Amino acid sequence: MLAGVAAGVTLGMLFAPRKGSENRERLSNSVKTIGNTAVGTFDQILGFTGGLVSMFTSDNDLYKSDYDAIENAII
Repeated sequence: MLAGVAAGVTLGMLFAPRKGSENRERLSNSVKTIGNTAVGTFDQILGFTGGLVSMFTSDNDLYKSDYDAIENAII
């Protein structure tokens, strides 16, 4: 999908009625913006999945305090 977007942007820039240097600059800026967005999204995904992994691999029982409260209420 990204390759198709990149190809479309490239072709659109090449056939635009502007000077070649201006088109190359705009294309370069577009590619940088897409790259920065992809890196930011990838970092967010890594942070989210890292949090999930640490949550499920920790020794802490997520419901321990709830069980303790119920047990104490019964006793």
